[in-house]
Amino acid sequence: PPDAKLFDDELALVRRISDKPIQLTTSGENEFWIDTALPADVLGASMYRVTWNPLIGYSVYPLGPDYYAAKAVAVREFVDKVIISELQSEPWLTEPITDSTPVSLAAQFTPKELTANIAFAKQAGFDEIYLWGVEYWYWMAEEGQGALWEAGKKIIMEPAL
Repeated sequence: PPDAKLFDDELALVRRISDKPIQLTTSGENEFWIDTALPADVLGASMYRVTWNPLIGYSVYPLGPDYYAAKAVAVREFVDKVIISELQSEPWLTEPITDSTPVSLAAQFTPKELTANIAFAKQAGFDEIYLWGVEYWYWMAEEGQGALWEAGKKIIMEPAL
C-alpha cells in the first residue's frame, strides 16, 4: 500500500530544494481528484476512452466531456492548472506488442479515433493536453504503418492543441 508519510516527506523535500511547480497525476475516470489536487500545483488526469479488462473485455467509458470538466471545476481552486497528462493516443493492448503485427495493430487504433479523442478532450476544456502514444506512432511508421504518425503531425501543428 502507498506510504502517506513517505509521500509527504518526499513532497516537502522537493518543495525545499526547488521552486518548480509539482504535478501529481490521477485517474481521470476512476478516482476522486481532490486528494491528489490538494498537495499539487498542477493536477494531471488521464483520459482513456477505450479500455480493456479480463471480466468484460473492451469497453468505452460512458462518460462525456462534461464529466471531466465538472471534476476539473471542482478542484481548480486548489491548483494552478488542471491538465490531461495522458490522453489515449494508442490502442489498449491485451497482449504484448511483439505478439501482434503492425497491420493488426493499425486496425486497433486509427487516425479517426485519435482525432475523436482529441476533439473529446478539447470539449472538456483542460488547460493542456498531453498525448500518450507518440512513440507508438513513430514505431508504427518505422514498421510501415505511418497513418497515426501523419495524422498526429497534422493535429499537433493545429493551433491550440
